[in-house]
Amino acid sequence: MRPTTPNFNYVNLMESGAYPLMINHTEYMNPELNYCMTNDLHQVVRFYEDPDHGDESPVWIVFPEFKLAFLSSFYETDDMTSKLRDFYSVAELEDKEIDGETDMDYVPRLVTCNNGVELKLKFEV
Repeated sequence: MRPTTPNFNYVNLMESGAYPLMINHTEYMNPELNYCMTNDLHQVVRFYEDPDHGDESPVWIVFPEFKLAFLSSFYETDDMTSKLRDFYSVAELEDKEIDGETDMDYVPRLVTCNNGVELKLKFEV
């Protein structure tokens, strides 16, 4: 991940009219939920396309409740939003006694450190 000055980038990103990326196509009752996810720390995460470079730039990761934004090193959201059930069969999950709803290791998380807050992927914490 490329940490950036979070508050500055969040303000610019929201004022630029950045395009939110749809990550869930199943929520019909509340379509807003199609554009966000909740990580294993119960933090709401949204993903945005870069307003200047579109899909030629990495995806922006936004934590709206903290008003923080980070430029990722990912060009797609798949790895950051996947669950184990997306990659393993039900039989494999049952055989290994693993919950299929468990997040993959690339889920973004906001963590507190000595210098303030940082964006870390699940496997980095």
